[in-house]
Amino acid sequence: MRLSRIEKADRRTRASFSSMSPVRYLVGIASFLANAACIAQTSGSGFFVTPTGLVVTNYHVIEDALKIEVISSNGKRIPATVLRADKANDLAILQTGEHNTPFFYVSSSSNVRRGEKIYALGFPQTSIQGIEPKLTDGIVSSISGIRDDPRTFQITNAIQPGNSGGPLFAEDGTIVGVVVATLNSSKVLAATGSIPQNVNYAIKSNYLLELVGSIGSVRLPQPNAKSSRSGRKLVDVIADAEKALVRVIATEEPSTFASPAPRARPPRANTEPLDAELVRIGHVAPMSGGQAHYGKDNENGVRMAIEELNTQNIVIGGKKIKFEMVGGDDAADPKQGTAVAQKLCEAKVSGVVGHLNSGTTIPASKIYNDCGIPHVTGAATNPNLTKPGYKTTYRIIANDNALGAGLAFFAADALRLRRVAIVDDRTAYGQGVADTFRRTAQSKGIQVVDEQFVTDKTIDFLTALTSIKSKGADAIFYGGMDAQAGAMLRQMDQLGLSNVKMFGGDGICTAELSRIAAGAKSLDGVVCAEGGASLAKMPGGNAWKAKYDAKYPGQFQVYSPYTYDATFVLVDAMKRANSTDPKVYTAKLAETAYKGVTTTISFEPNGELKNPPITLYVYKDGKKVALN
Repeated sequence: MRLSRIEKADRRTRASFSSMSPVRYLVGIASFLANAACIAQTSGSGFFVTPTGLVVTNYHVIEDALKIEVISSNGKRIPATVLRADKANDLAILQTGEHNTPFFYVSSSSNVRRGEKIYALGFPQTSIQGIEPKLTDGIVSSISGIRDDPRTFQITNAIQPGNSGGPLFAEDGTIVGVVVATLNSSKVLAATGSIPQNVNYAIKSNYLLELVGSIGSVRLPQPNAKSSRSGRKLVDVIADAEKALVRVIATEEPSTFASPAPRARPPRANTEPLDAELVRIGHVAPMSGGQAHYGKDNENGVRMAIEELNTQNIVIGGKKIKFEMVGGDDAADPKQGTAVAQKLCEAKVSGVVGHLNSGTTIPASKIYNDCGIPHVTGAATNPNLTKPGYKTTYRIIANDNALGAGLAFFAADALRLRRVAIVDDRTAYGQGVADTFRRTAQSKGIQVVDEQFVTDKTIDFLTALTSIKSKGADAIFYGGMDAQAGAMLRQMDQLGLSNVKMFGGDGICTAELSRIAAGAKSLDGVVCAEGGASLAKMPGGNAWKAKYDAKYPGQFQVYSPYTYDATFVLVDAMKRANSTDPKVYTAKLAETAYKGVTTTISFEPNGELKNPPITLYVYKDGKKVALN
């Protein structure tokens, strides 16, 4: 009697377990059963192409199966058989015997052009993402596939395990391809030394039309004026597409399956992985209010990092890892910031990138420490953040001591200023950077002739500026953010203070400042400081910025390279610890030596960045320009 593959695997596995302890034996049997289930059953996607229940999917989804079922949009499980298969082009047509089924119209792929908008629909990673259909959009990036293979399109749609066999359709809802595979990142990395970025493929619909044409009794429906979906709302087109979508379940039955002769098998890039683990990383910043442009920029950096990490097929603790961002809006409000931090603790995220403001980051850091979750900020600069000595708190940007001191040195040594006024918004950030500037300036012989206090919501600075004007200040240091600094610059023009310079930290050092200042002449006198090198001098700055702009045009502000690096720093520690558990990997953060986009990141014992560089900027013709 010939044994099935599963029966042979069972004998080998049980033999290897015979010498194990009872506990290890049970663990091993559980693992074997999980793996056996995966071997015995494959889950993919498919779609109806006729009202008589014909289904299209990939050949590799149903290959070797003795039992095939499709699950329709209404949840009905329908037995299916293979009507026609095309192994060379990885296509299969299934027969279900159903009638009056919703269906896709199939159009020729010959007219599809590079850059055309297309949509993919399917059931990716159902064990993690659930069984609800998932839609991704993209474009046709190439009209040929690997090594110019004419049978496939290269597409930018996000494709994951379980998408195999799903429809690729145009905006009018007609099929132009069948989703087939993603480029194997690990193999490409091994062969070329680089990781492919969002490289996915679909079989052209013309090969499907040829396969159907080989079945004399089958004719695909043709759209007419009445049935055409042209001109309909996209959401309605997608709703119709979901009705014609099916999930394909192919089962190898071990009781009757005879082991075949060995042969080359097509890659199973889109069948579901074993032991996949979802790891969530939190991000917090102001996503609403006057600082929302900062928050969006920071979030973009984290999203960009996570998307890239998910292309790298990272394995930690023997499990393939899928990363996901969990976002939070603190609105630059300390109370809201602590509430968001508590929610992230309750959600059991594995790490946090954020916050933006020192005023929200400092109280949140205690909450993260209490619940044992590490967080890395790429924006909050108040030195008090690291004073408690929490082993969960890290900063990858220069703090206010470096920023305020650098500006004071420039004012005294380069510009030889002797009389300055100071305005701060009384936030943790504004007060911190202003205090450092004051101490350093006075140590350099600069006289502080006036001090004014406002809030981070102030928009009327005329009273404060009138007082400063009467004191004859050569420059104003503003401890605060760009929304207020821009308003102050406009009002400086109103009071004839256009020749008075304005100094400030990274809070005012944004591209947005020029827009907010609205053509104020005072902008020409702004000198601001950022932690880190300029993009041009960052190790990977220019290349990274090009990718960022392509993905998020017109959204760059200041901190996204740092939040991008912060995300990688957390994952780097996980990899070195071989664990995603914060209790395990947090200790590895102190040993970080990560070569990032911004700099090579390593930490002082208190969590501060070692050897933090700073860069001074001015504004010329409304654009921020680095001085050093």
